[in-house]
Amino acid sequence: MRQLTLASVSFDKRSKQTHRARFLAEMDRVVPWRELCAVVWPFYPKAGPGRPPEIDHEEGDEAK
Repeated sequence: MRQLTLASVSFDKRSKQTHRARFLAEMDRVVPWRELCAVVWPFYPKAGPGRPPEIDHEEGDEAK
């Protein structure tokens, strides 16, 4: 019989939830992300000639 390891008994499932994780979960519950992104998205910089914008537009495609 093999010896049980911490990973096999799912030790990591018992870890305490961090303040950051609780904050992000609360923000996901409270903030209407789709509506907020729809309002903010038109003001994001668009790609064109010159230096590329520093904002990643991949997440914004989901809001449309």
